[in-house]
Amino acid sequence: MWGTEGWGLVALGGLMAFVSNMFYMWGGTEGFGKWWRRFVGSSVLAASTNIIAACLGLWMWQYLLFFPALMIGFSMGYGGDSTLEKVLRRTIYAVGILSSCAIGLWATGFTAAGWTVTALACVTGLTSVALGVFNPFKSARVEEFLVSQVLTLYIPFWPYVGGN
Repeated sequence: MWGTEGWGLVALGGLMAFVSNMFYMWGGTEGFGKWWRRFVGSSVLAASTNIIAACLGLWMWQYLLFFPALMIGFSMGYGGDSTLEKVLRRTIYAVGILSSCAIGLWATGFTAAGWTVTALACVTGLTSVALGVFNPFKSARVEEFLVSQVLTLYIPFWPYVGGN
């Protein structure tokens, strides 16, 4: 059902992250309330980690903490008028989303592999801040989708993080 090499679960994680990012982008636009972003988008993303972990037989109760962590992170505003305000607010927003990495690190036993994923997530978090502050795209929707995509890149796949 999930392929001989587990490709199905990887595809499921990627699909659920994509759906979460779509809800993130839609949240707050005309016709969609911010709750789509804050609660639906974050729940889809948190569910992806829990579903993959359960399918792999690696589910741990700490993965449930992704739900409140991502809801809080997705609820943080990141707009600003000055460059400094944008940098500060987007950094706080990125830290809010990346708090799920601390949970993933805990769930995987603070392994070297977990620390590596956390470090990579922090680098991509900096990328999201730069993208949000110096948006090179003409569309705010593109920027919102990409910021969410970059920040949530690793979240569905924490159950695959190995030990060392």
